[in-house]
Amino acid sequence: MPLHNKIFVPIAQPITHQDKGISVKQRMGVGMVLSILAMVIAALVEIRRLVQSETVPRSILVTTTIENTNCGIFHC
Repeated sequence: MPLHNKIFVPIAQPITHQDKGISVKQRMGVGMVLSILAMVIAALVEIRRLVQSETVPRSILVTTTIENTNCGIFHC
């Protein structure tokens, strides 16, 4: 919140003419857009991973730290 209050709100106030910068509905909209963007990026990463797994032999594939962590947590 401090970053939001010190950077975003002063920039948005003159544009929106609101004390808080943007309204609650606008904040929800921004959150939805960011969620959609995150899902699109995750889908693109997954597509690339699947293509790579088809072209590279399984013994050579390098898993990421996140995948190793998930396997450690979920006992893959």
